[in-house]
Amino acid sequence: LCPVVSPAVAQARLMHKTHPELDGVAYLTSCPAARREWEREAVPGAPEYVLTVEQADALLREAEILPGREEAEPLRSLPAWQSPLRTVRADGPDRCRALLEALKGGEKGYFLQLRLCPGGCRGNAALKGRGTSLLERFAAAEKKAEFLPELPGVCPDLSRSFSPCPAQEPSEEEIQAALAAVGRQKKEDRIDCGACGYRTCRALARAICRGRAEPRMCLPFVREQAGRMSGFLADHTPNGVVILDREKRVLLMNPAARTLLGTREKPVEGIPFERFLHCEGLEQVNEAGGRILDVQRQYPEISAVVEESVLAVEEHEMYLILLRDVTEEERRRESRMQLCSDTAELAQKVIEKQMRVAQEIASLLGETTAETKLALNRLKRSILDEMSGERS
Repeated sequence: LCPVVSPAVAQARLMHKTHPELDGVAYLTSCPAARREWEREAVPGAPEYVLTVEQADALLREAEILPGREEAEPLRSLPAWQSPLRTVRADGPDRCRALLEALKGGEKGYFLQLRLCPGGCRGNAALKGRGTSLLERFAAAEKKAEFLPELPGVCPDLSRSFSPCPAQEPSEEEIQAALAAVGRQKKEDRIDCGACGYRTCRALARAICRGRAEPRMCLPFVREQAGRMSGFLADHTPNGVVILDREKRVLLMNPAARTLLGTREKPVEGIPFERFLHCEGLEQVNEAGGRILDVQRQYPEISAVVEESVLAVEEHEMYLILLRDVTEEERRRESRMQLCSDTAELAQKVIEKQMRVAQEIASLLGETTAETKLALNRLKRSILDEMSGERS
């Protein structure tokens, strides 16, 4: 490894040296991998901020800054292909790997420039859609490069050092634990498919122990785990789950569906579903666009009220039926409705009775008032007669 910093760090150090008033230096790159260059280790003088081209575009759009082409400084081709050193360049993972393997012969005196992206930085996938095609980018590199301008008189220190980081070999117990984490503890389970990027399951386990890989990189394990979780959910959900083939024969019926349909002790696989339930939604799903959701139906043959959803999965030529027993809920709802009806009827009877009482009271008050008036009139006449007799 050359004891010098990368070009990005060199430029950042130069800006820090010549412009000490800056709060920080932002590095704009088209390479997603460059963002992690300083995450792995602390490098003095590195840029404080690293942005990809996509992130910079997003920030400019958010700030409503749309620089025109006339505002941007034209790019200058670098003399990357002109060097007095015995330089060997390789791009792409296969070429880089082959070149590193060739170093095992003990040859020295070469300057190696390795880029994992096929075609180097010009073949970077992040540059797609940037207004130039891959052919234009490679054609521009063939033009005669201009020489870089003179560096400022104050040149920063561009040196750096590397310390060996020998990989610690994990113990056998750690490897076995990592294999168990991906469900590959038994030898017969190690299929060595290479989908994780490692040649063998054991190599993946060693990488997991070293922190270079994660269990979720094992795609067969992820699929198996997803299948186990799906099975667990189907077995323990309180709702019935039924999967039918295109002929509407049962492929799967979970315990909740078996209990609802009364088939817990009977074989169901391969039997037409209509023998267990005349599902109206299954007959209507194709006409309804392949989806019937949360429709409540009453099925006398199973003495239940069911909220059913039926989906036609065309790509797999299957039907998915979800059954939720709402019999108790419907009974409670009907009980509440009956209670409300009874309460309303009772309230009406009370109102009618109160009206009768009010009318009776009014009738009695009317009779009493008439009798009182008659008695008072008689008393009045009697008094007047006595008064007229005394005067005469």
